[in-house]
This record gives sequence, structure tokens and C-alpha cells, in this order.
Amino acid sequence: MVHKEFVNSSRRSLAVAVGVPAAVTLAMLPLRGVVPSGDLVLVIAAAIAVAGSGRVRGAPLAAATTGAVAFTLALTPPPGSAGTDRGVDRLTGLVVFAVGLLLARLGQRWRTGDRRTAVPPVAPVSRAERRRARSLDCLRSVGRVAGEVAGGDSASFIQIDVARSLVELLDLRDCRYESAPCAASRRPVLTQPGWLTFGEVGWSPYQLGLPTKGFDLLVRARGRVAGRYVCLPRRQRPAREDSVLAALALVDQAATAGLIDPAA
Repeated sequence: MVHKEFVNSSRRSLAVAVGVPAAVTLAMLPLRGVVPSGDLVLVIAAAIAVAGSGRVRGAPLAAATTGAVAFTLALTPPPGSAGTDRGVDRLTGLVVFAVGLLLARLGQRWRTGDRRTAVPPVAPVSRAERRRARSLDCLRSVGRVAGEVAGGDSASFIQIDVARSLVELLDLRDCRYESAPCAASRRPVLTQPGWLTFGEVGWSPYQLGLPTKGFDLLVRARGRVAGRYVCLPRRQRPAREDSVLAALALVDQAATAGLIDPAA
């Protein structure tokens, strides 16, 4: 089946290589004697270049031969004769053949090279690989903020960076930090070890998801609340455990930064 399709494709390519230059030459018959022969030669050479750039190896030669013969028969005196009376017309026919053949081969080589340098299809990524990549992203976020704390960055800078990281980890549409004393909140609180609580009611975000109306992440330092992150998820869907644990670790690092930099 594949061989048959290849043969049919080769035949079509050769048919185009032979037919297009001949058709273009015949179409220019009314222009003979009106348009300079040099312009007609350029048009035929262009037709050979386009028609002969197919995948078949012999397409450039077939197109160049057809174009040169058609030019000699149709556009040089005496009309309809392969033998021309003037040496210049013979030379022009050879020029049509040589230039057309060169352009067709260059076009064919360009098309072949373009296929060879095409970007190979990317293999599908498995679910396990995606989970592993997400876990690495979580570790990188925690490690980056830990480096900022160890490097002595200001608490205000770390608070902003933690908020940005929470947006990425928990798929939030907004996250802001509020320093203590904080106004009373009617939002659930996400606590260690990844549990949402509202009053005496608690549930797991891994099954029910994070509430779209928002929840709080409390920043606790030395047993007191130093602030909170107000988080607004984009959608309610089950949260990933690695993302939630990384978010809680980031909040603890923000609390550590506040202890180191009490002026914040």
C-alpha cells in the first residue's frame, strides 16, 4: 500500500514537472513579438523552478527539458520547428534549460533540507513525569525562599515573594499579605498538616478542593499570629498535597523572616 502511494506520488510529481512549463509556454504564445524574449525566458525559468522542485529525483531534469523544448518550438522562429534559424535562439534555449535546471535543483534541495531539519514530534509526557515535575517546582520554590531568608533579605521582600509563589503553587487568582493586627475573618483557615478549618468544622482540600470564596494562611511566630495571607483560588478542584505542604512551608519561612527582621 505504501509502495503504491509512493509510485502515484512520483507520477504526479513528474506530470507536474512536464506539464507546468509546457502550459506556461503555450499561455505566452499571444505575447510573442510583443514582450521581449528575455522576459519570456525568465517566466519559463521560474515555471521550471517551481515545477521541478518535487520530491522525485528526475523532476528538475524533466521540467528543464520540457521548458527548453517548449520554448524552442513555440517562441522561436520558425514556429513549430525544433530547429531554429538563428544561433542566438539555440543559445537562449540552452540558457532556459541550464538556468531552469539549476533553480529546480536548488528548490528541491531546499525542500529536502527543510524536511530534514524539521523539529521532531515531542513525545507525550506521562502523568508520573508531570507529578515529578510539579514536585520539583514545589521544592524549588521552598528552596528559593529559604535562600532569601538565609541571605538576610528583608521580611517585606520575602512576604511579597511568598505571595507570588502561593499564586503559582495553589493556582490562585489573587493573594495578599495582611500584617497583624488583622480584622476578623469569616474565611476558612488552611493549617498544618494541610487541613481546612472553619470554627469546629474541618475538611481536607485534597478531596473537596480549596474554597473559591477564599481562605487564610496564618503566619505564626513564637506562638502569636504575625499576619496572614488571604488567598482566592481560581476554581474549586482537589488540591495537590505537595503544593499545599510547600505553601505551608513558605508561610513558615515568612514567619522566620519576620522574626529576623522585626522592623517589617
